[in-house]
Amino acid sequence: MTQAVVPHMKERKYGRIVNIASLAARTGGPGQSHYAASKSAVVGFTRVSSMEFGGYGITVNAVCPGIIVTEMGLNNLRDPERVAYFEKVTDLHRLGQPEDVVGPVAFFASDDSAFVTGQALNVDAGIFYS
Repeated sequence: MTQAVVPHMKERKYGRIVNIASLAARTGGPGQSHYAASKSAVVGFTRVSSMEFGGYGITVNAVCPGIIVTEMGLNNLRDPERVAYFEKVTDLHRLGQPEDVVGPVAFFASDDSAFVTGQALNVDAGIFYS
């Protein structure tokens, strides 16, 4: 997607790219090395793209959702004990909803983040600190 849109953004000297990574980029889990590696690559791609495209007025940021109640998230939380554990260890004592990711993405896509680039924001109810 980046490859497809960047030439047009360069022409306009303006653009916002928001990549979706994962908290797994920060801290993986057993049996998820391939997933953690791919999401870490998204964070690295975000940082380098920010360096490469910043001079064209293009910002590049990433959102790293934690445990979000989606089909994939529920697949990782098959038993009630795991749900209770993750609700306990988040500062907000709840799992995320898809709507919880919307605001951070909208911020990075807006002009309110015009001076923010190369960042990866954890959206995880405080489960991980970096």
